Amino acid sequence: MTFGGDESCDSLSTARPVQVYRRALRLAVTAQQPHEEALALQVLATTLAPTDPHTAQRYRERAAGILAQLGVSGRMARPRLRPAGW
Repeated sequence: MTFGGDESCDSLSTARPVQVYRRALRLAVTAQQPHEEALALQVLATTLAPTDPHTAQRYRERAAGILAQLGVSGRMARPRLRPAGW
């Protein structure tokens, strides 16, 4: 397992968050909520970047396309993550 500024990331440490964000993505698609879909894609891209940069880039591009279609930019285009228990 790696910590700090190291570029690598242990796949076990990202497995659970990726599972949760993929579920959020599925729910956003099912509920036809494109803004939430884009935000879930952004978070997935950030989480996957160290271990799967190709997939992360695809997610980033997909999110950017959705946000562009919605005409969203600036603060509304960034996910707001909250600590557990909020």
